[in-house]
Amino acid sequence: EDADLREQVQRDEQCATAVAGVYAVGDCARVYNPITATHVRQEHWAAALDHARRAARSLLRLPPPKYTAPYFWSDQYDLRLQVCGTIPAGQSPSIVEGNLESDRFVAVYGDVDEPVAELRTLGPNPTPEEHQ
Repeated sequence: EDADLREQVQRDEQCATAVAGVYAVGDCARVYNPITATHVRQEHWAAALDHARRAARSLLRLPPPKYTAPYFWSDQYDLRLQVCGTIPAGQSPSIVEGNLESDRFVAVYGDVDEPVAELRTLGPNPTPEEHQ
């Protein structure tokens, strides 16, 4: 990954770049995360949709949408992984439901009562409630 390219498409929370009138959305850009005060690449279709909404509202001079924590999910064989928030580098999670030996558990990062991120695993055949 070219570090110069990453810096060229860094943008603010509304997807505006350093070039007036130019916006960047999707995998190619790093969005400003007001919770962590850092720029983060979010390579997932859900992030691209959120970025596009933010850029469009900014271009139309409408109020920005409410900030939501980044999330993604991935199916790995019979296991679905869901992550909400930004997992801090080098931080160990706290298991708050289930256990690591099972195919279903919930882990949080940061303070258990006010986590900055959550990792959830769903085993085969998750219930409709678990998909939310």
